[in-house]
Amino acid sequence: HAYGSPFDSLTPSPQPPAPPRSGLTLVELLIVIVILGILVAAVLPLLTPATGERRIREASRGLNTFVSLAMAKAAGEGRSFGIGFKKLSQDTSNASDRPVCLEVFLAEQPQPYVGFSESSMVRVANNFRDQNRSIQGSYPPISFGPTVLLQLVAFGTGVAPAQDGAVAGIDPDLFPSGMIRPGDVLEIGSARFEIVPLMGSVQTSVMLDPATGFFTVNQTMSNAGRIPQLVGRPLNDTGQSFTPVSDAAGSSLFVSANGTLTSTSGSTLRPFWTAPMRYRIIRQPQPTSASPYQLPEGVAIDLQGSGLHGDAPLAIENNGVAANSSVGIRNNDDPIYVMFTPEGAIESIRYNRGGDGTSSGAKDFLTIRPTANLSLLVGARENLPVDNSLNATGVTTENELEELKAKVNWTNLDSMWVNIGGQSGSVSTTENAFINVVEAANQAVDLDGRNGVDPLDIRREQIRRARAFAREMNRDGGN
Repeated sequence: HAYGSPFDSLTPSPQPPAPPRSGLTLVELLIVIVILGILVAAVLPLLTPATGERRIREASRGLNTFVSLAMAKAAGEGRSFGIGFKKLSQDTSNASDRPVCLEVFLAEQPQPYVGFSESSMVRVANNFRDQNRSIQGSYPPISFGPTVLLQLVAFGTGVAPAQDGAVAGIDPDLFPSGMIRPGDVLEIGSARFEIVPLMGSVQTSVMLDPATGFFTVNQTMSNAGRIPQLVGRPLNDTGQSFTPVSDAAGSSLFVSANGTLTSTSGSTLRPFWTAPMRYRIIRQPQPTSASPYQLPEGVAIDLQGSGLHGDAPLAIENNGVAANSSVGIRNNDDPIYVMFTPEGAIESIRYNRGGDGTSSGAKDFLTIRPTANLSLLVGARENLPVDNSLNATGVTTENELEELKAKVNWTNLDSMWVNIGGQSGSVSTTENAFINVVEAANQAVDLDGRNGVDPLDIRREQIRRARAFAREMNRDGGN
């Protein structure tokens, strides 16, 4: 039709497009929820407090880094540098906190002490008064074996021998308090003597302050003519051999026809002294001013489990039970030092194996030079100190056994070991091992020869097994 169909007006007009939907289908909503869940699971650990296991891992990595820092400083400065473990009891005065370490600090070797003047000397004599004497207040008794007397002297300044207590031409050489302490090493050429906490003779002006652990000079006695005198334990064969030249009265000595030492005056008063010689005292480490490493909240270095492979722990229990003979007295508030050589090896470990500084237990700082690896146990603070009676006796179910193991850092699988190579200087971090506590209790041996196998012996066997696993992991490259 030329003018269109009459039905054209009845054809519907095109409709505008429908507006987009504003909601989500159920499937889309579920997808969004899953994605959000994944994101929250990934981000939440970074925003919320860490779990105990995660804090322990972070602490072990931080300790690993801090040990490496000390080694780097020793290498960079070309001298001994190390770390010190501060016991919590130093702040709390609570004996139960002695095996707890929450802070590790950097330590350095102070300059040697060589006396006050160019004429400062030392002379040596056999110690015939205190041979094989033990220090006071120690169990088991700590004997030093044969020792020598070390008198700090200077060439005469004109003081009459009758006034200063020395022979003609020799005067007392005093030293300041806080300078010399047991465990320091006095060197005369190649001869080395460890200074021990014995007085050796009443004819001395030196006293040991039990509170500080340092020797002091009694000025009243020194003014009355007492020469500062220390006792040393020879550390090498050279220290055993020296030639006396005078007796106690200052008379010259010579070998008589029958081979005995005789003085020119015939007095032969003991002790017999060498000629004065140059010396230096290698002093023990001390903290630096650098910021320490603070372990995260709830985490501690367990000094009851930490120690050298094949040796006793760095700290013992604190409930009055006597220590095993292979452990010694280590129940005190003093820090433990680990020093490194510039090459990275462990140069020495120093700790107080003596008393707590009271009048009945003088401190005895021992310096050992280990070759074995040192393992540091990082675990839960709440697990310290360990109950001395802790063993598997009476445990009947697997759940009870697991609850028991969770209370002990060296049987808790959340714990970590930081291992330091005694000679290699390598530092690694390994996970704790599964310890069969029943088997360890059955195979423990009596270490002290008293009362048969006791809880301390069982503990040592458990720790030995855990450290052995850490050592094997270290060999395999665990980190």
